[in-house]
Amino acid sequence: MKKASTILFITMILSVISACGNMDLTESNSAHQRYNSDVSVWYVDDQSDLWNHFEDLAAEYNETNGKEQSVTITSRSFPDDQSLVHELMDASRPPSVVLCSGETAAYLDHIGIPHSTNECFQEWQLAHFDQDFLSSGMNDSGLFYVPIAFSPEILLINNQRVEGAESYATENLSTLEGINSTSFHFRNETGMPFFTAESFASVIRTTMAARGEDFHGKRDVDIASDNFKYAYNVLAQIAYYRALALSDEDASRMVLSGEVPCAIVCAESLMKHIENESADSYTILPYPYLENGEKVFGLHFCSAMVTAKKMKEMYAAAEFLSWLCSNGNRLTADTGFFPAWAVSEGETHSSGISGSSQFYRSIGNALTRMEQTGRSYYSGNPAEYYENWQSFEQDYRKRMSKLQNS
Repeated sequence: MKKASTILFITMILSVISACGNMDLTESNSAHQRYNSDVSVWYVDDQSDLWNHFEDLAAEYNETNGKEQSVTITSRSFPDDQSLVHELMDASRPPSVVLCSGETAAYLDHIGIPHSTNECFQEWQLAHFDQDFLSSGMNDSGLFYVPIAFSPEILLINNQRVEGAESYATENLSTLEGINSTSFHFRNETGMPFFTAESFASVIRTTMAARGEDFHGKRDVDIASDNFKYAYNVLAQIAYYRALALSDEDASRMVLSGEVPCAIVCAESLMKHIENESADSYTILPYPYLENGEKVFGLHFCSAMVTAKKMKEMYAAAEFLSWLCSNGNRLTADTGFFPAWAVSEGETHSSGISGSSQFYRSIGNALTRMEQTGRSYYSGNPAEYYENWQSFEQDYRKRMSKLQNS
């Protein structure tokens, strides 16, 4: 009887141990899984500093977690999204992972490029991502990309160019209407243009979102929409004042060179050009809201789409991306990008900011203020926006130019 009790007790102990092991089986064992797989990564290197860190991190993964899991990361870069899309459409052997903008990923999904993003991530991996950001990569068919980093739109001001101008006051630039008014008075006072934007299509898109309507940059825009008219007219008036700079040159560079005092730019675009510039010579402010509208600011995602077909390659790709995102501060520091993973309650995405650049820290401070007072807007990064925003941007600039010269 005693022997039977002992056997029963041992059996119970083993069952408990087994159960405890199974409780964390998915997460703990995947870290030691040997995939025996090569993972090829195609990415768009747009010369932002994000990609200076990527190759080093990929090499580190190959020597650490990759070696433990028998995974080797190889990579190939493309100069822009269009080059990557064309190559991917014709590829006889697609890569395991594609890193590109959210709009480009949406377009690839829209045109039917096969991907396995929805199949290879486990719940514990997806839990590390910001769930709102993650929703931008979902459609009726499931998850088509995961966001690994994001870059906010901000307002950049050249302090020297506005110094001494009676028409200028920083507090007036917290709204788009305030920029409109300042542009008029600055032009009258100095005879110089005051404002430009990296993407007028993006400004219109965000302005319409603040008024409750999505705009995807389609060719046939509903110009009868009151929200479109409002967004259009705010910028059109600045052009009519001859206070809108319409050069094809990069807007960040225009402000840094003093060609124009003020611009709405994407943070990663600014960080490409700071070189030896002193941060004290510039002011970085949150995205300008509307006086009467929801407080909305634009975000641009760097996304990852898993295009691997074989099961082990799919899971190996997901493991690498999870590792890459867990190293987000190292990936994004001083780049104008921020990690796209979840933050604790009461924190912002820039709370744990790392980096030595004062420009980057100023962007982080502006992002904190935006996250505390407004909401980010990315409209699910629709495929229509990818297809048509460039045509819309060129058409809009032509219209503004005619208005200036009328």
